[in-house]
Amino acid sequence: MWRDAGRGREGPRGAARLVGDSPPMRELKALIPRVATSPFPVVIEGESGTGK
Repeated sequence: MWRDAGRGREGPRGAARLVGDSPPMRELKALIPRVATSPFPVVIEGESGTGK
């Protein structure tokens, strides 16, 4: 759990914080464990304003 520094609240970490259950979001959530263990940088691309 992470702790909100200013408020002392705990909350979800990592992929648990992502919102959405569409097929693309499920695919993204499935990919996270694979890329998280990679020693290589990851570039996240997308349109401005999409919440990357």
